Amino acid sequence: MAGILQQFAQHGQGLKSLQKDEDAVALGLTTWAEIKQIKDQPERIDQDFSMSDCTVDTTDEACSVIRLGTLSTTAQRSSIFSRDKLSKESVLVEYKTYPAAPEGLSSSDYRELEGRIDQRVNQLAGLLSTAGSNSLGTLPFKGFFKEAEKSRYAFIFSMPDSTTEAKPDSLHQMIESPLLGRLWTLSGRFSLAGDLARIMGTFHMFEWVLKGFQSDSVVFCTEIQSNKPQLHKPYLAGFEYIRPVSGSTVGQPFDMSEEVALYCHPDLQDEPSIEFGKIHDLYSLGVVLLEIGLWTTARQIVQQARPPRPSKGADIREEYIRKAKSKLPL
Repeated sequence: MAGILQQFAQHGQGLKSLQKDEDAVALGLTTWAEIKQIKDQPERIDQDFSMSDCTVDTTDEACSVIRLGTLSTTAQRSSIFSRDKLSKESVLVEYKTYPAAPEGLSSSDYRELEGRIDQRVNQLAGLLSTAGSNSLGTLPFKGFFKEAEKSRYAFIFSMPDSTTEAKPDSLHQMIESPLLGRLWTLSGRFSLAGDLARIMGTFHMFEWVLKGFQSDSVVFCTEIQSNKPQLHKPYLAGFEYIRPVSGSTVGQPFDMSEEVALYCHPDLQDEPSIEFGKIHDLYSLGVVLLEIGLWTTARQIVQQARPPRPSKGADIREEYIRKAKSKLPL
């Protein structure tokens, strides 16, 4: 199997050929081929995922990882005598900001930088489109458009089938809410832990790191029939810093806020220049799994610690380990 994959990947059109190969389709390798091509050959992505003639209005609080919004799209008139048609749709929106042009940068250099950013954004869009259409744990992806006046891109996701237009509940919200927390059984929490490990493992297998995973990044949509969150279908959100393992993050520098730091490996806090790798994602996953096991948020774990309350990354990690050993059966 590995030899077949290597043979296809060694030449330029190999991955494209693999996507159409009958044996590869039968073995379920086409998704692997699509995502590998997106990662290794972003300049060869056939589809432009940018959207035109549309705007989005969001009413959510600015701190949300993913926001509820209304997408307005203007259809081109069919003739000079017809009117433009405006359609509206409830969607989920995630923003990816990018830095302003450095001072002193020439217009030609800025255009080159802008082109690289646009290519990387379309690369991420290709990943999200493929992942969303192949049940890899992300929401159905519609496309993106640029809001230059706000120095950001808006990534647009559809509501999954058989779900309401209500904003999804995050895992963080569920842990904090006694009402939502009562929906979870112990077996359900075990299943969720396995699902999240599988989702992250899939992205790592495709050589992408999430870089910012936390319990706010896991969301659940509301089922129409029961009007309750679909606990068996966690979706990953929060793609502000996602990148290929061998690439760099396109956008704003990593925001090491107090809340984000609770999920970050101590090495990243002590040495911000350290290159982010899969091991750092796994640390973040471990913190979220600890939250699921204790059904307590990382912030609550730190706040409930014995004095003096831990504040440095290494001390917070030791508190997580102490809590796991004392509260979770091994």
